[in-house]
Amino acid sequence: MTAEQVRDLLGYKGVEAVEQAVADRRMLAVDDNGTSLFPAFQFEENTLRFAMARILAAVPNTSAWALLQYLVAGDEGLEPRKPIDLLKGSPEDIDLVVRFAGVLEA
Repeated sequence: MTAEQVRDLLGYKGVEAVEQAVADRRMLAVDDNGTSLFPAFQFEENTLRFAMARILAAVPNTSAWALLQYLVAGDEGLEPRKPIDLLKGSPEDIDLVVRFAGVLEA
C-alpha cells in the first residue's frame, strides 16, 4: 500500500502522520526505489494491528526489509507456522513472533 492509501485507510489527516508512525516504529514501511510501501498484513480493517508496534520495538536495529523477510518467510523454530499468520492469533502467538524476531538483532 502507498502512504496515501494508508492515510485513507486509517483516517489520518495527512501523509505526515503516516510517516510519523513509521518514524516512531509503530508501522512497517519498506523503501522501494524512493517510495515507501506499507505491507497490507499489518492492517486489520481500518486499524493497525497492535502487534506491529511490539515487533518493531523488539528489533530497533533491524532493517525494514529484513523484518519483512522474517514476517513472510518465517523462522525454522516456528515451523510450519509463519509470523505473518501468527499476527492474527492469540496474545501467546504474538509473544512468540516478538520473541523470535529478537534473533534478527543478534
